[in-house]
Amino acid sequence: MNDDIWQNPLRPAGHVVGRRLENTFFLLNLETNSVFELNATGTEIWLWLEERGTLAGCLEHLQIKFDVSADEIRAHVEPLVLELLREGLLVGPDEKRENVEDVPLARPASELAPGFWVLRWEANAGVPSIEMGVGPSQDALQVYTTARGNIVLFDGYLFDLPTENRGPKAAARRVAEAFEAHGDAFLRDVRGGFFAVIWDRQNDRILAARDGMGVHPAYYSWNGRVLLVSSSVDALLTRKEVSSRPNSVRIAEFLLSTTFSQHLRETFYQDIHRLPPAHFLSAQRSTLLVDRYWNPLPVGFSWAKEDEVAEFESTLRRAVKRCLDVGAQAVAMSGGFDSVGIAAVAAELLQGKAPLSALSVRFPNTEINEEATQARVARVLNMPQHFQTVNPAALDEDFVASALANSPRNSCPVLGLWQGLYSTLFATAQDLGLQRILFGTGGDEMLVVDTRYAHDLFLGGDVPGLVEFIRAWQRTSPFSALQVAHFILWQAALKPTLINKARQMAGPTGAKIYHAVRNRLHPLAIPIRPRLVEEIQDRARKSASIELGPGEGRYVEAMRDLPQMPLLSMELEQGREWAGRFGVRILYPFFDQDFVELALRVHPRHLYQGGRMKGPLRELVMKKLPSVMMPVRKVDFTVLGRDVLRRFGRNSWSRLHGATQLSDLGIVDPAATDEVMEHFFSGRSERWVPVWQLLSTEAWLAARIART
Repeated sequence: MNDDIWQNPLRPAGHVVGRRLENTFFLLNLETNSVFELNATGTEIWLWLEERGTLAGCLEHLQIKFDVSADEIRAHVEPLVLELLREGLLVGPDEKRENVEDVPLARPASELAPGFWVLRWEANAGVPSIEMGVGPSQDALQVYTTARGNIVLFDGYLFDLPTENRGPKAAARRVAEAFEAHGDAFLRDVRGGFFAVIWDRQNDRILAARDGMGVHPAYYSWNGRVLLVSSSVDALLTRKEVSSRPNSVRIAEFLLSTTFSQHLRETFYQDIHRLPPAHFLSAQRSTLLVDRYWNPLPVGFSWAKEDEVAEFESTLRRAVKRCLDVGAQAVAMSGGFDSVGIAAVAAELLQGKAPLSALSVRFPNTEINEEATQARVARVLNMPQHFQTVNPAALDEDFVASALANSPRNSCPVLGLWQGLYSTLFATAQDLGLQRILFGTGGDEMLVVDTRYAHDLFLGGDVPGLVEFIRAWQRTSPFSALQVAHFILWQAALKPTLINKARQMAGPTGAKIYHAVRNRLHPLAIPIRPRLVEEIQDRARKSASIELGPGEGRYVEAMRDLPQMPLLSMELEQGREWAGRFGVRILYPFFDQDFVELALRVHPRHLYQGGRMKGPLRELVMKKLPSVMMPVRKVDFTVLGRDVLRRFGRNSWSRLHGATQLSDLGIVDPAATDEVMEHFFSGRSERWVPVWQLLSTEAWLAARIART
């Protein structure tokens, strides 16, 4: 038996936690609440077993460390190990390894909604507590404890799980294995949409990580002592340590559509922070660090070569297959290239199997109605199609009120007037029992060349290239050729050049002078209080510029910053919240990490090959659906949105009694704000976006902040 101790596997039981206090090491049995004290030799043995799972080699290690004979070590170690086995603190080769099902770590919390959860950690306080909402939810939180006692929480989904390992805790187990094999580099091969949290028992620290593009929400609150983490803002707001005080500066920036990736951690609540996409958080003792683990466009990158660009279809195919493997059952199909391209690839992958359902919205008697294309694509791909009819052109339904009605349950203001349309799709999916839907979101971000590329062409003196770029935008955009040319030449190319030159000439105070002149000559679209305007502009001046390498220009700057833009994270978070109310999860093939890594490295000229944006995707769709006549230009909701907001917005603004909450928070001038709204409602102004921002934010504050 004693020889077996030195050769057979031995591991700490899953219900045992080790903790060093000053010079003494204690073992806490969570099942019996008993404490076991180890001396120096015992501590070395315990740490050795945590790391290796066997005493093989430990004898020699202890001889060197304590400078004693092998017989003396055996005399001390063997009785200790036998006692630890009897006490159930160690697990032998034939004994069951504890898992979290056997340890009461997670407990129900009635104040949390189903699917919501909060982990609370405090240094030197033992095992972190986990509270979960009571009731069924679409994706149950996975909690897994390893043989070493590390605890893993996993919320979301993982790609590329082996078929034989897709049990109820498979994703959490995969993350646990990756962490114990690779340490802090455990995310290098992990793909999916997730928020993963690990309690590293040996070091008493928390590691938390969000997926690369931020398709799954991740939030935390930290006061220097207690860390709370959750995938829900509302869950964190139920904790006594978290205040509901609004972040006025961030709200004002949102109103002005002013945002910087450096402010991505901020939410609309002062005590709640966002864990940015592709970042991990580490908390140990009184220190919290947040760092980036993945950058799809690092400094010094190389543009994709021809053979890599040729892998566009296979990379998109892999992204779609991953979504099918985690249960995609439908596609939200408009008449555009993004959703049609995904539908075509999915149909090809599913040949011989049940097809996806196509969920579509039609807008009769409007220029934005894509019903003919939607129906034709579904018919060619043999997909059952489910249409919902929305008729905003009749102006007989208050789309403004229906969108704002979602404010109480959103973690930020309703981002778009048409987001209510998602409810139509999600309700259809719920009625049909469809829980996972493919969306084409991300196609514009990945495959449309940002207009800032014009600045690079202008500075490089490439006039023919600039003309070609403008023409490609004119052929794709729903706006007039003159509007497109003016925007690209002035706003994207000439204006930034002049501003940069002026700032350089003015020296260190150039940016401040620019803001002062701009404030005087061009008043802001929304009457923000001067104190906040000054603070916002000061934050802008202090924001670190995006690091660029030799030869990299504004286009690379824009693309490098894209995955970290706050508005993108907010859109994905709101989509998750909205869909979750219907028991639905959205899957985004275009935000697959491998696809993003390729798409962002494709040179802009490849993306508008053939004279139109999204060249590679257009080519793919035309090859797979030659009989379908696809639209030449993008659909534009601008005019219809303006008309709907003008028709119904005044009613909602009156019900809110104007900018009551925004004024109470010291964000806007109420009288001046009412004047902005009246100018639009009466037809004297066409600027409807600021009006929606004000209306949506006031409604959200009234529903969320005022009630608390």
